[in-house]
Amino acid sequence: MAQVRTYRKLLANVSGGSVDMNVDGSSTDVVFHQQASNRGQVVTIDEVRFVFRSTGMDLSTTEVQNFGAVGAALTTGLLFQADIGDNNINLFSEVVTRMSDLWRYCEEDVVNMVDGYPSNVDLAVFRWVPTRPLVLTWNQRAQTTADRITVTVQDDLTSLDHFQVQVIGEERL
Repeated sequence: MAQVRTYRKLLANVSGGSVDMNVDGSSTDVVFHQQASNRGQVVTIDEVRFVFRSTGMDLSTTEVQNFGAVGAALTTGLLFQADIGDNNINLFSEVVTRMSDLWRYCEEDVVNMVDGYPSNVDLAVFRWVPTRPLVLTWNQRAQTTADRITVTVQDDLTSLDHFQVQVIGEERL
């Protein structure tokens, strides 16, 4: 009988394992991912949370035209994808260049949004729920890779105090 348990993981840097996504991807893309880690594991993703904390984020209006403390829209943006089987899927129809893009893709499902918490530090958590759960498994054909969900940082996000992406669902072993 398969064991089922809650799955809650942060996307990690493919190169170094860090979960801190406030990196400089302006000259070289920085890829963060979470994947099925072994044969027999099936991960079902029901929810993805984008978590930001920074000073100077423009959260005082519903338009949210800046990308946090970056102070403007991103030049190239964040790419949000899933590699499932032989398919590479763009989970958002366009790259994310503004906080308002996340607001739109997450259908205004903002878990928490505080302007001025504490001492001018803003917090925003955008919750995205896929139309159908994303199912990640070990890729049996390749024998060495697994399905995965990725966020590619293509701009300099070092001015953000905190940026992480969390996937939530269940795993079967």
